[in-house]
Amino acid sequence: MAQASHKQLQEKARVLRAAGRDAEAVDVLQEAVAAEPGDLITQHNLASALGDIGRYKEAAAVLKPALKQGLDAPESWLVYARALVGIADFENGETAYRTVLTKNPVNADAHRELAQLVWMRTADNKAALVALDAALAANPAELILRVLKAEIVGQMGDRQGQYVLITEALNATGGDIQVAHYACKAALTCGDFQAALAYGEQTAKAYPNEVGFVASYIEALLALGEAKTAEGVIEDLRRRHPDNQLVIALQATAWRLLGDDRYGELYDYDAFVCAAPMARPNGWSTLTAYLDDLV
Repeated sequence: MAQASHKQLQEKARVLRAAGRDAEAVDVLQEAVAAEPGDLITQHNLASALGDIGRYKEAAAVLKPALKQGLDAPESWLVYARALVGIADFENGETAYRTVLTKNPVNADAHRELAQLVWMRTADNKAALVALDAALAANPAELILRVLKAEIVGQMGDRQGQYVLITEALNATGGDIQVAHYACKAALTCGDFQAALAYGEQTAKAYPNEVGFVASYIEALLALGEAKTAEGVIEDLRRRHPDNQLVIALQATAWRLLGDDRYGELYDYDAFVCAAPMARPNGWSTLTAYLDDLV
């Protein structure tokens, strides 16, 4: 059988990656790198695949020399930064993230991960946001950075600050639907249920088949005690998504608030939960021995 060409190996790896078969893609990419050791793009692809399956030390080992040889794209530095953080080399990982941002100051992934890393290392909210704030000052029209800052502030525990930032971002866009959805969720978290209802109704009307958008609208209705109205929205949504667990949970909540007997039928624990003897798995002489090995 003829040996696969370098191009064929790259294509095979791409197909494997698209199918979620990253470990197999790594083997193919290693073969491709061996066939063309000077191809820096293939080295980037190999390092990326290695990182995606948690083989960070190998990913860093592949990229470090490649970066010195001229592989200088921000995407490659981002893969390198993640690999360094993966092996707990936080200082060099932080430096690599900052290198990404010198090459692409509005890279949202790098800003998010750098902020998380700085916060993890220092527990200093202001320090974690320095790079992102500088990028926003230089690029105030970058919506993704405004939304990202709101997200990070919320993760730091400042839910009210998150709500203010996401509302400002929404006003700046003139009503972007995705940002309105974020505003709905932030309003729910802060207890501003009337605002959440307005945002939720807007997003649900714009995207009636988007479960997440409609679910937030339903949550706002339930929070305001409008269980009957919520029930009608839920029934329509469940007809289209009968097995969606979030929709089922919202339906159960509405039924419980309405005193509907169907709530008891849906949450009949005796019918759904029971104890049963477990068979002895192959490879163990007794069930007791198997259970002992689990401890």
